[in-house]
Amino acid sequence: MSAVKSERATASKRTSTSEQASAFEYAQEPEQTPVLEVRDVTKTFDTPDAHIVACNHVSLSINQGQSLALVGESGSGKSTLARMITGLLAPDSGSIKILDQQVVGAKRAQLREIYRHVQMVFQNPVESFNPRRTLGASIIDAAANVGVSKAEARSRVPELLSEVGLPAEYALRYPSQVSGGECQRAAIARAMMFDPELIICDEATSALDVLVQAQIIDLINDLRKRRGMSLLFICHDLAVARAVSDDVAVMLGGRIVECGKSLQIIGHASHPYTQLMEASVFPTTPDADWKIPTIAEQNQNSGCPFYSRCAEGDVRCARECPALKQIGQQDEHHFVACWKR
Repeated sequence: MSAVKSERATASKRTSTSEQASAFEYAQEPEQTPVLEVRDVTKTFDTPDAHIVACNHVSLSINQGQSLALVGESGSGKSTLARMITGLLAPDSGSIKILDQQVVGAKRAQLREIYRHVQMVFQNPVESFNPRRTLGASIIDAAANVGVSKAEARSRVPELLSEVGLPAEYALRYPSQVSGGECQRAAIARAMMFDPELIICDEATSALDVLVQAQIIDLINDLRKRRGMSLLFICHDLAVARAVSDDVAVMLGGRIVECGKSLQIIGHASHPYTQLMEASVFPTTPDADWKIPTIAEQNQNSGCPFYSRCAEGDVRCARECPALKQIGQQDEHHFVACWKR
């Protein structure tokens, strides 16, 4: 069972760290070592105008063969977290383990071996390839960067392209000569070269039209099941999250505000922010009662990250950040961070 938590940022918060830990550990499968385990990770950025807390004491875990969707609006901290998991950014504090190996502070040789087991698929597939190299050559280059011989990589390219639904001759095409969907399939083939334990998709379908998006989701689901891979799928669309994940974690203002099984949360959201996300989806059939929700500007405060936009918020919500707590039946593993729930 995937689990997530968002812990307090300062000692002034009344919720104890042990309460947060119990929520995290309760949802763990004790007999399994998670493929990915993130604990209490924080990342901040300083600009001339502000001190930005992109990730605020965030934790999550993903077990073997499991899929977790990390959902939230732009600026919620999703991609920052993904970049820390993949080693593109260093966290200010916290722990990140992949296959029980510590990433934070590891030496370059260790990281090279660890990241053979993790691959990332990016939002813009065309920009993720070298425009001066063919798709096949780019796949081979990526393999060589982690120690796979070019001969071995070259021999596997036709098989990998076939696995993602592309003809072998696409290896000779340049990124500008294929569609966005075809280029994303090639990017997935490149990731499969390493037989990864974990795939991270960062908005991997949001730049595609809806029909191609559905095809890529089907492809990811099929590969995950056949290969037994784990998946961290980052998106802003709850419908896509439901289609691709076992579990979902909703992120806002650098914190996890709701998490649990996708079928329990999507359509049955508890946190006001998750409810707002659901209410903001345009209906596909005429509905005279539906109106575009009014969304106030978000302001940073020491309390709940949704306080400035929440109709239910009070003084406590402004001052104290709530911890994740379990709601519903004990076996439902549904957690929400809200003083009103």
